[in-house]
Amino acid sequence: MPNPNLKAFLLLALLCASPSLPADELQAVMDLARAGAHGLALQEMDARQPDFQTDPSGWIRWERERLYVLELRRDWEGVVARARQAPADIPDSLVHEFITRRAEAELALGRVAEARQLLRRGLWEASAPAAVRQHWRRLLVRGYLQENAVADARAAMLRYQQDYADTSPEWYLLSGRVLLRAERHAQALELLRGVDDARVRPYRWLARLHTEPDSAEAVAAEIDKVLAQAETSEPLQQARLWAVRARISALRETYAEQVRALEAGLALGVATDPALFELNGEALWGAYLAWGGQLGNAEQLLIGQDERWYFAATEAMEDQPRRARALFALLALQGQTGEHRELAHEYLAKLVLAQPGGGNLLYGLYLDSSQFPRIADIPPVVRYLLVDVALDRQDLEAAAALMQGLAAPAAERQFAWQLRRARVLVLTGEIAAGVALLNDLLGGQADWEAGAHDRFLQVIFDLQRLKEHERAITLLERIDPAGLALQGRRELLFWLGESHAALDQPRTAAVHFLRSAILADPYAMDPWAQTARYHAAQALAEAGLRADAASLLRELLRVTRDNNRRAVLRHELQQLEAGQDADHDARP
Repeated sequence: MPNPNLKAFLLLALLCASPSLPADELQAVMDLARAGAHGLALQEMDARQPDFQTDPSGWIRWERERLYVLELRRDWEGVVARARQAPADIPDSLVHEFITRRAEAELALGRVAEARQLLRRGLWEASAPAAVRQHWRRLLVRGYLQENAVADARAAMLRYQQDYADTSPEWYLLSGRVLLRAERHAQALELLRGVDDARVRPYRWLARLHTEPDSAEAVAAEIDKVLAQAETSEPLQQARLWAVRARISALRETYAEQVRALEAGLALGVATDPALFELNGEALWGAYLAWGGQLGNAEQLLIGQDERWYFAATEAMEDQPRRARALFALLALQGQTGEHRELAHEYLAKLVLAQPGGGNLLYGLYLDSSQFPRIADIPPVVRYLLVDVALDRQDLEAAAALMQGLAAPAAERQFAWQLRRARVLVLTGEIAAGVALLNDLLGGQADWEAGAHDRFLQVIFDLQRLKEHERAITLLERIDPAGLALQGRRELLFWLGESHAALDQPRTAAVHFLRSAILADPYAMDPWAQTARYHAAQALAEAGLRADAASLLRELLRVTRDNNRRAVLRHELQQLEAGQDADHDARP
């Protein structure tokens, strides 16, 4: 399976190999974030963001995107910290924006009192525009809802409407939420009826289900039409639609449809308002059990006949995997022996992970359900899988908790287990212990299976991101090239070059980059070779070998067709040649 983080590193290399104009440097870093490498993008921002005092407008552009990346990875503590650390002399408009983003982060962290204090101070002190003040007032209402203070939320909502007579979609959304939470369903339906905004639909349909129970079939048809037409690609909006669809299926006792809707919504990995939209692992377990029971009755299966249930589940795995998941879920909770239950959990977890968004779905099933009140209650076979999901999500706290007290697996899984342990240790700051485990693993690399090197390199990349380049070099140099295909050997040389460059060893870095470029063919100019040659040219220039660097850039210019890239290469070549002329003129 391709490693998404490895792909992100390759993307960074290609971006650097095909240099953008300086104005596009931030865009190149944001491409990394959109590829899913949020941590890598933040590391690049640390290295490249201009200083506020020397380039305030540049700093502001980068800082806004940094906050966006932190929000993408749900690092709300990071958002709060950056907002607190903002320079004192930033423009008022940015002060207002930072108050907003910090307040939203505080709410996401459940720190309603802190958010309320910040917003009230802003409303009292800041001469913010009316639109900003309105947004802050709406955030205060959200905070009351989050504390389940529905009466306070409704009172604040009424005061707000008296002050502003707002008719924006944001206002209708918030008002609808407050009325639904206050169980004023008819008022909510009246308010939201006819509002032409896709975000309002889930709330309007929810209100309609409460006030017009006979409308369930018609509402289901409308939701199915919207979902089939893919009218929205926004995950939160889709999740709300799936939650309402699941509610209708539960009311109609069409449990197969309920399972489909809950799986689709949970796979999106977004948090909905749990008081209105029941989209969690608890609901999915209930739907699995209800549907599994229906299937068992249809096939005349009795509780206690585990072998017959297993046969029915495994028969469905290939052509009807959702049906198989329901049967395995029932067995996982109601199987007659611990061995049977654990085997069912393993089948279920692997089937779940095979789905798009399977990591989010697995998280919901096992970490958001009263079926497993403690992590120790989750079957070990599932915890092994959840550790990988947690690491991919950069949820280090969960990864460490999942590994706590977990016994080592069978011998055939030792490599993956030790690699997980090493990665958790590295990412939680126990670098030396993690590196020691990696060195132990390298001792058995002759027996590694296919794909093991790529997984091992992922932890090397973690070390590089943490600027532990000396340790990364030591480990990379211990990898036996004989166990790698040609492209793997080229990549190994390239990553060595990256770490030597980071350690301000440009000559050594240039050697590795150039060897990576010419390993397959001294004249190779495939995309990887161009990537490595460009890095080699930069390192050579840094080492003072300008003539060699210029020679490499001329060769790249000869084969490059993209006009923007050619312009940048010409510019760099001119700078090198100007430096060479200056050196020549300075000679006695």
